[in-house]
Formats: sequence, C-alpha cells, structure tokens
Amino acid sequence: MCIRDRYQRRVHGIHKMQKDILLDDTIKVVALNKEGKFFESVTRIDAESQRYDIKLQIDINTDIYPVEQNGNYSFCIARTLNLDGTEGKDNFSAEPSGPTLADRYDYVMYGKICLLYTSPSPRDLSTSRMPSSA
Repeated sequence: MCIRDRYQRRVHGIHKMQKDILLDDTIKVVALNKEGKFFESVTRIDAESQRYDIKLQIDINTDIYPVEQNGNYSFCIARTLNLDGTEGKDNFSAEPSGPTLADRYDYVMYGKICLLYTSPSPRDLSTSRMPSSA
C-alpha cells in the first residue's frame, strides 16, 4: 500500500504495471481510532474511496506519516513495487537497484489484506432469501 498527499503532482509512466495495481484512488480519512487507540505509534484510520464504493480501515504508523481527519490522500494497492511488473522479494531493500513505485509515494507498507468484507447492495437484499430457523 502506498500513500501520498493528494495535492502532490502525480507522476505518469507506470503503464507497464497497470495490471499489478489493484486500486489507485484518492481516499478521504473519515475517522481516526474510532474504536480506541491500541498501539502507541499506530493510528487506525477509517477512509472512503472517492471514486469507488469502498470503505477501508488501515493501520498507519503516524509517528512516521501523520494523517488528518477529513484529509485526502492518494492511495494505491499494488501486487509489486517493481515498475516492470516483476514480483518483488519478500524482504524490503532500503536501497533498491532501480526506480520503484515507492519512489512516487511518501508512505509505503508491505503486507496482506487481513479481512475483506462485502455487503450486498439494497437491490441484492430484496432478492436474497435469509435461511429460516427451525
């Protein structure tokens, strides 16, 4: 995941890795630590996508990269940081051999999506059947 301040100039030229970018959008932070603060340096943000009907919860080390409620940030989820689309190694190198997607962002995290919730649209609710209990 990569984040940068929304107002920074976008750098173009990542057409080779378009298939590896799962989400590239602007998010708006709608809440900070909504359920309380659990870790000293980490803030859990609730954010909403500006282009898609997506809500996110993200843990960010705000000692390194502070975020503001109602702030807008460019946000990207990608399979790899390599601009040629090749898979990265499982370990991070502070001095990569060439340019990477990380060069275009202020804050970069490595990890896996822990939980993914989907909710049906109101249209789906009217046509779906709830299981009956005996």
